[in-house]
Amino acid sequence: MAAFVPVAPEEAVVEPEQTRLRIVTSGTILANHIYNIAGDHVTIDQIVPPGADPHTYEPTPSDTVKLSEAELVIVRGASNPEAVRRRLASIVGDENSVVLIAQLALEPEDYIYDEFGSIDQHMGGDTMLALEFAGAIRDTLVVQDPANADACNANYDEFAARIAELDEAIRAVTASIPEESRQLYSYHDSFSYYARRYG
Repeated sequence: MAAFVPVAPEEAVVEPEQTRLRIVTSGTILANHIYNIAGDHVTIDQIVPPGADPHTYEPTPSDTVKLSEAELVIVRGASNPEAVRRRLASIVGDENSVVLIAQLALEPEDYIYDEFGSIDQHMGGDTMLALEFAGAIRDTLVVQDPANADACNANYDEFAARIAELDEAIRAVTASIPEESRQLYSYHDSFSYYARRYG
């Protein structure tokens, strides 16, 4: 008789979906660094869309909305850092949510200046500076998103290994060219950090 007594099915335990940290950044390069460290544990929005020229891009009202909804804003911020911080904080609402990655990753003497006396922003050409950026992003995320700290640290280690391999390959190729024959042609003056590192 007991075999015919209906038994209530066990209720399925539904785990609450983990809220992902919402990060807004300036453009593709920093978005790539952030993704390499955080993976899918965060939501990344970038102001300058892929393919757009960051030198001429004009922010739109929707960009302001993105910033106002951000929990963390990560930008390079090498030039006029305090002005950049104040301006972004006025939109985000919290100065502590604005991270100027160049200030964390580089010393003032690391900067290269262009012919007009402005800081050259093309720092990613030096692979080790790119790795410094990634390290500063990791350190920031470990504090801001401690639940995913282990993943961020593991991703950083993997990224660092890939960067070291790339650095070694570039050095090997450069060394194969006699120093007096090394010339670099570019449509845009964006390789000063690269040239400094690799001669």
